[in-house]
Amino acid sequence: MGIFFSGQKVCFADLKHPCYKMAYFHELPSRVSFQEARLACESEGGVLLSLENETEQKLIESMLQNLTKPGTGISDGDFWIGLWRNGEGQASRACPDLYQWSDGSSSQYRNWYTDEPSCGSEKCVVMYHQPTANPGLGGPYLYQWNDDRCNMKHNYICKYEPEISPTAPVEKTYFTNQPGDTHQNVVVTEAGIIPNLIYVVIPTIPLLLLILVAFGTCCFQMLHK
Repeated sequence: MGIFFSGQKVCFADLKHPCYKMAYFHELPSRVSFQEARLACESEGGVLLSLENETEQKLIESMLQNLTKPGTGISDGDFWIGLWRNGEGQASRACPDLYQWSDGSSSQYRNWYTDEPSCGSEKCVVMYHQPTANPGLGGPYLYQWNDDRCNMKHNYICKYEPEISPTAPVEKTYFTNQPGDTHQNVVVTEAGIIPNLIYVVIPTIPLLLLILVAFGTCCFQMLHK
């Protein structure tokens, strides 16, 4: 996985994998509640992250490791994912079974930290990212899940449908190779091939006409000598 920036949408060239965006805010006042994160993702055509299996979990972990590697200045800050519970009319079920994905996914994959979820008033789920915290019973607080109060302020991760390479300029989108590939990312900021040809050809038309006129004039003079 090549380098990408906080808030940068990342897609994969094989078009089989979803696109993702890690929204990290260094300053705590800029971070958002669960509902604000959910709306932010949906406003851009995505959803708050749902995770299908351990493979996808590991992919997200690798992205976060790249984003937060030493020297980037990124500090502790958990990330909202799209798992939550409302518990209405389901009192007979155990608390961990009440959690559901906000995008409607039926995935049963879970990656809870030890002794989580604690339930009670904590109904929305974050992915831990606290590299400076002392390890607890479940080890370092990195990438496992924890339920938290929904009004707490955190970073968040969005998920989008696979994106076809665009034919018009797209701001802040990276296309990379398959997950785990060591090649560099390709930044897609240019227009497609056909629009680029148009931009090149149109400005040259006056020059071509001038050359044609000069050539015709020269031939005309030579014929009348």
